[in-house]
Amino acid sequence: MAPSINAGFAGFTANMAAELSASLPGRVFSSGTDEYEISRKVWNGTIDQYPALVVHATESADIVVAVKFASKHGLGIAIKATGHGALKAADADAILIDTSRMKHISVDPASRTATLGPGVTAVEFLDAIQKYQLIGPTPVSQEVGMTGYTLAGGYGDLPRVTALSSDNLVSADIVLTDGRQLTASETENRDLFWALRGGGGNFRDRYIHDAQAAQGAGKALGRGVEL
Repeated sequence: MAPSINAGFAGFTANMAAELSASLPGRVFSSGTDEYEISRKVWNGTIDQYPALVVHATESADIVVAVKFASKHGLGIAIKATGHGALKAADADAILIDTSRMKHISVDPASRTATLGPGVTAVEFLDAIQKYQLIGPTPVSQEVGMTGYTLAGGYGDLPRVTALSSDNLVSADIVLTDGRQLTASETENRDLFWALRGGGGNFRDRYIHDAQAAQGAGKALGRGVEL
């Protein structure tokens, strides 16, 4: 059961939910709803979080709206994809953006690259690339999300074959805390691209990334497009 909060904060939260819901109908949830309860829970059972609001993002535009809203009201921002990488509980005055529904996957067998949404898990990534007889860097657990795994470095089952997942990231689409979107790669925003590959939970403004796929025993190749 959620901890009690003062009436002023409860009223403020209700007003915020109404305002944000007008921009994201059917995707904003507050304490007491089933959707809120499901999204606030993560794999690490010691983390018991009760954010002000939960947003179910289905596309990058939803994330931009939620981030701009949080910035406008001075709220914190927390991200949840698959829930395996939670480092601390989201603050009570934060918006939790749940990107687990963003599961788009596209594979280019010619270039041996894959573009992934932030909610894609390891097993979903493997299912997509194995249709083209490709392999790629993946975590040991098939339920771990590819985005958090890659941003944290990405040491998995086949490091001698594919290297780390972060080594294979080609680019990432980023949402900054002011709602701006940009791409980080070897040719664009190179400092940010360097920091992303291993920055892990320090980059709470990310929303999607694209992982790379490798064929046979060759070095993994890939392209990141969104995190």
